[in-house]
Amino acid sequence: MTPSYDSIFRTTVKRVATEQDFETGNHQCRVWLDFAWEPWFKPFLMEVKSYHATYAPDAKGKAAEATGKVGWSNLTDKEFTRHAYELDWRMPAPDRSAPAIAALKGELYVIGPEKMLTVVFEDLKFNGPAQKQTPEGIAITLKSLKQNGPLWEAVLDLVYPPGGPDFDSFQSQSWLMHNRIYLQSRKDPKVKLPALPFHQQLRFTSHEATIAYRFKEEPGKAKLGSPADWKLVYETPGRIVEVSVAFAFKDVPLS
Repeated sequence: MTPSYDSIFRTTVKRVATEQDFETGNHQCRVWLDFAWEPWFKPFLMEVKSYHATYAPDAKGKAAEATGKVGWSNLTDKEFTRHAYELDWRMPAPDRSAPAIAALKGELYVIGPEKMLTVVFEDLKFNGPAQKQTPEGIAITLKSLKQNGPLWEAVLDLVYPPGGPDFDSFQSQSWLMHNRIYLQSRKDPKVKLPALPFHQQLRFTSHEATIAYRFKEEPGKAKLGSPADWKLVYETPGRIVEVSVAFAFKDVPLS
């Protein structure tokens, strides 16, 4: 099956299948599409805003149609690394004598950053003053660095400028799902200590967040020692955009 291309995206029909639900009597057609993109793009939400399928004429000469949409999906680290996402949906199927989907087209909406930003906080001190950076108009503030027993806690505050997508409540945390934070040794930059996997969200909206990250020594690695021995490196989305991607296919066989 020939892929469909639009800008940095490639869409491929991976497979189709017709299904019969014996309890309800519904006859459905299931479609699997694989969406892939260039590695520099880091999307975290996507949906099929609309699709329209026209089936080839069946034995009686009838060409059935199906239209609809597929709701938002959150991308996981697996898709984030693979640069591809497989999405599937069910739609009304034609008569079994219809040999193919004559035409399938639709529009995919993707939300993600134009690029990932990396900020470095150099002058680390316990209970020191807040440090603020504003790369590309995004305010990223190290509000505090504290020690609590064996743990260090860094509180980061993010404020994105207006004009980006507005997320529904169930989507709002998706724009931080791929953030990365770690301590980097000043003496040996190859030594990096990532934050513990569970962070605390102190404040969260579609465009602002305050997050507490915690660090702990790992056996066999450099000891935490003094904050002056480390830099704090934070990777977070740049300007967040919504991208429309068209896809179209012809003569997709049903068997």
